[in-house]
Amino acid sequence: MTPLPVFEAQLETAGLSFINSEASDELLIPEEVYWDANGPFDENYRKSDSTWTLASEEELQAGLKWWKRMIENGQAEKILNDCKTVRNVIGQTTSITSQKN
Repeated sequence: MTPLPVFEAQLETAGLSFINSEASDELLIPEEVYWDANGPFDENYRKSDSTWTLASEEELQAGLKWWKRMIENGQAEKILNDCKTVRNVIGQTTSITSQKN
């Protein structure tokens, strides 16, 4: 997740001016599904989360292998709880409005 000041600088480099941003804390899928540690192993779950949908097949397989290790090592719940904490601050999604200079 790119910090907003960094994203604003990237927009400027691309020839765009930042107008505003709006963060929403509304989950895009039901909470009990979103925070299910086994969710990433379900293709329908992955199709609903940009972190997974943007991955190449190689990245997807590496990510699933890593996540399986996190579950087996008992670290998955901590990671999910850390994500919940971040989302409570920054929201679920952020919409950025910019315009061409």
